[in-house]
Amino acid sequence: MKYSFPQTFFPPPAFLAMRAAGIAISESDITLINLFSTRRGIDVASFESWSLPDGSISDGSVAAPELVQEALRHFHVKENVGFARIAIPEAASYLVRLLVPVGTDAAIRAYLTEHLEEHVPLRPENALFDYIIISVLENTADILLSVASRQVVDSYLGSFAGTNIIPLSVEIDIQAIARAVVPAYETDAVAIVDIGRFRTIIAIVADGFVRFATTTDIGSIHVESAHQVKEKKNADVAQKRMEALRAFGEELGAEVDRHLLYWKTHRKGDEERDLERIIVSGTEMAEPDVFDHIVHYLPLHPTLANPWQNVLFRGRKIPPMTRRESFKYTTAIGLALSSFSRE
Repeated sequence: MKYSFPQTFFPPPAFLAMRAAGIAISESDITLINLFSTRRGIDVASFESWSLPDGSISDGSVAAPELVQEALRHFHVKENVGFARIAIPEAASYLVRLLVPVGTDAAIRAYLTEHLEEHVPLRPENALFDYIIISVLENTADILLSVASRQVVDSYLGSFAGTNIIPLSVEIDIQAIARAVVPAYETDAVAIVDIGRFRTIIAIVADGFVRFATTTDIGSIHVESAHQVKEKKNADVAQKRMEALRAFGEELGAEVDRHLLYWKTHRKGDEERDLERIIVSGTEMAEPDVFDHIVHYLPLHPTLANPWQNVLFRGRKIPPMTRRESFKYTTAIGLALSSFSRE
């Protein structure tokens, strides 16, 4: 089984290319997944979650490292975790498609360092970056550049100090999400709409690469408010719930339309294929009536994400958790899967 999502800010050296837990740190919780190989595929060894108080993560950085460290020490002791793959928020990073002179890795990195400020609002000394070569034509390489703030990355790495867990790699969260929800055999270009509590990521995945990603301020907090009144019986409350769902669907649909149009009008020559479908993920999508309602406002052919499709082989059941919990583990699953990308 192969996966092609290698955009990491700290790809591990060969001697560290070992199995590691996927640990996803979000604004509300930390989730952990341990995977292992079997003769029939990949299976789940263990999973765990830990709630974080409000304010633990702020503006994309770890604001309360001591609270994160408490959870990580617990993971180390209870789950015997020694190595981890982690992610930073898409909103704290940049993806840029550009042409560079062909050369060695060192030469390309030197060129990118010199020209970095022309493409992202970060000085080279304040940035960490990695790149993927999409294609080479004569003396020019077409690359996809991933850039993140060094301060943001350091805040996540610093949270592992004193926990006895060593982070092996850091990547953008949408890369991990894509690795989990896009089928490993996928050949078409697809969009991902990952709906978080306060924000939504819209991304395009083609040929195993996240080609475009952006974060909007539309979040499932609107859906949560609608869900809270679901249990009440009177007609007025039911009407308010439908109005909230409709408003959320209309706002989300308009935002997705806008960014897909931007992608269509700015894509490069090798990206001329039209998008075939949208994969929708997010914990609130575990409510069937919520997903069934908002799909009417989304373009293309929306399908509900399956975070386990690249993990569990036929005949195996998902771990004992609710559908909502499965969605909560999506990023951690994708991070853990990166340990198997070389198989």
